Amino acid sequence: MRRAKELGYTEPDPRDDLNGLDVARKALILARTMGLDVELDQVEVESLVPPTPPEADTETVLDALTALDAPMAGRLHQAEVRGNTLRYVATVTPDGLRVGLTEVPRHSPLGQLRGPDNLLLFETQRYTPHPLVIQGPGAGATVTASALLADLVELVRRPGSQDLTQRSKRI
Repeated sequence: MRRAKELGYTEPDPRDDLNGLDVARKALILARTMGLDVELDQVEVESLVPPTPPEADTETVLDALTALDAPMAGRLHQAEVRGNTLRYVATVTPDGLRVGLTEVPRHSPLGQLRGPDNLLLFETQRYTPHPLVIQGPGAGATVTASALLADLVELVRRPGSQDLTQRSKRI
């Protein structure tokens, strides 16, 4: 986690990356787009946050993460014995939403995922056994800046945003 933080891939507080809520919110958006009537409290979330006081600083949280090294190494070893690996995955199906550490085949699209990339995998009647895969950067300053700029442009272009547009021209 320290390395990911150094590379600018994490939130300032690592708990925001490890508690699963960001991923759960994204899964919720996908589920609602699919027409599912679901709320955030219905998403099953496996948090990877170690027990730390809410007021703990970043270094304390990062230090606490080391206590999870051995159990995670054990889970990873067991997955590798079966030819798999571990990924933090959101699964959206008509039966429900789950976010958590998942064992996936090493040679699958999820198993081959590296670095800060995100991957969206669609398995449907048409895309089975070969799912439709969308992959791209999901973290880092450039991606975040691009997303913020796109959101601002969309906000200004929305109907009723003339007030905002007039104010922004005066700035």
